[in-house]
Amino acid sequence: MPANFDSPLTINGGTGFVQWPTGPLGSVDGYKPIRVEVWLMQQSTGAIQMTYQDEFIPGVTTWKADDPYFPPSGSLSGGLFKPGAALGTAVLITKKMGGTVQHVYWWTEEVDLKY
Repeated sequence: MPANFDSPLTINGGTGFVQWPTGPLGSVDGYKPIRVEVWLMQQSTGAIQMTYQDEFIPGVTTWKADDPYFPPSGSLSGGLFKPGAALGTAVLITKKMGGTVQHVYWWTEEVDLKY
């Protein structure tokens, strides 16, 4: 179930945060996605955010990490993201259907940000 980021990702001009990190979701027979955790960082501005997705519709082919945990959802303001390069890191946790075996897919790549 390899995945990566869509690029460019869009910065919300009102908050200064990326809303929301997205990407394609490949599939591996017999496994279902459980959670995707996403960290976006921008060295030039010092910006950082962490979001996740933990509910997936069967057969879905994309992910959207639209649940923030840093900063908390009630404080999405004052973000520092600006258009340009940023670093995206994510982990996708999957589980074998009908079982307890988990598999983890991890990726890091440069993403382009825009308004």
